[in-house]
Amino acid sequence: MLARSALFIVFASLAAPALANGVISEFPAGGVVFKQAANIAIAREDLYLSVREVRVRYEYRSDASAAETHTIGFPMPAVPLDGGPSYLGGGSIEQLADPRNYMDFAVKVNGKPITAKLHEFAQLEGKDITEEIEAAGLEPLLLAEQFHATRFDRQTLEAFVAKGWFASAPESAEELWWPNWSYQAVYEWEQAFVPGETVVEISYAPLNGYPSDYGQVYEGGGEYDDPESVAATRAEYCIDDAVLNAVARQKAKGGYEVVTQGYVLTTGNFWKGPIEEFNLVVDKADPAEGMENLDLVAFCPLEAKKISETQFAWQASNFEPDRDMRVLYYSFYDIEQ
Repeated sequence: MLARSALFIVFASLAAPALANGVISEFPAGGVVFKQAANIAIAREDLYLSVREVRVRYEYRSDASAAETHTIGFPMPAVPLDGGPSYLGGGSIEQLADPRNYMDFAVKVNGKPITAKLHEFAQLEGKDITEEIEAAGLEPLLLAEQFHATRFDRQTLEAFVAKGWFASAPESAEELWWPNWSYQAVYEWEQAFVPGETVVEISYAPLNGYPSDYGQVYEGGGEYDDPESVAATRAEYCIDDAVLNAVARQKAKGGYEVVTQGYVLTTGNFWKGPIEEFNLVVDKADPAEGMENLDLVAFCPLEAKKISETQFAWQASNFEPDRDMRVLYYSFYDIEQ
């Protein structure tokens, strides 16, 4: 199988929302603000990415002369509710003990589990509308994909549509209404950093992108096959000649699907100095019941080393990420004659 390592921006059409490194934060009304750490460095970061699970382990080193306590914020992606966060590696939010924790977020400090506080935000066209939504009685903010009209009278629902909060399909048999805002969760906890080392471990189930209409994007093409557009597309989506040839061979006998995944690395720059040791593992295994391993994983442009049948690794020292990361997982299938 093929592999590349990727460090670049994740906010693009059809891409999965990015997951982020944790950072010292403040939570004023209406959002979250990141802060620069003066005395605390990331001595080591071990990042594991797969289609079903993300794990990250930090070894922080405090150079302060005394213990410092900081608020840590770990932002999750903003989820468009018109599609809903119902896909969780084969599960759904209805199956979770706490549906708001739709990524099954967990954190440990020095090996001991701690409880993180959840902040929830509703965003519409770049504006925070959380207070307005809550005042209107639209809680929880993380609604199911389809909102039934039985909860509010028609006049109220039509007012929500007029505000742009909802889209409707009143001609349908069930008269469904969809929320238009995006939902974002940011987890917070108070973290004591004593002089020396503190280990923080975080895990969650990623909310990936599952594009169904991608044209030539993941085949190395671009808009109208313009050379500059093709080059930009291939660079953006980590598609080199080896990936392109593998996809072309597959298309001759069948088809393929793509899963996209992003991770924000640049928030690591809010800590003191560079990340002294950075270790990345990308795994194309798919352990979900009844699922087969993915056929191809691409993350470029830095070379990665194959360390097992399904895993690829990349390491860096004194790492200063200037771009964020994207991974493409390809799944091949044959067309029966």
